[in-house]
Amino acid sequence: MTAATACRPCGTEPREGARFCVGCGAPVTEQDIRAEYKQVTVLFADVVHSMDIAAAVGPERLCEIMADLADRCAAVVQRYGSAVDKFTGDGIMAASVMASTPATG
Repeated sequence: MTAATACRPCGTEPREGARFCVGCGAPVTEQDIRAEYKQVTVLFADVVHSMDIAAAVGPERLCEIMADLADRCAAVVQRYGSAVDKFTGDGIMAASVMASTPATG
């Protein structure tokens, strides 16, 4: 979705191809764009006591467990239309952006 253009001084939407605002006479520029608001959902998930698990199973097995967990988490995140932003050792961060709405002036 693209942002709607508007004159910064008065908020009037310029006519197509206009070089000056019909409301106040100010020059129309590329920067006369309204903000877009987006609802973002962010998921943070972290393994509790991962260092205790590492001590119990050893580093190689922990790496296998964490890789399997990361794969499973990524599959669930993608199933719901979101995207994994990053893996943080024993955690995951995912984000989902909803449809945007032009700001009103």
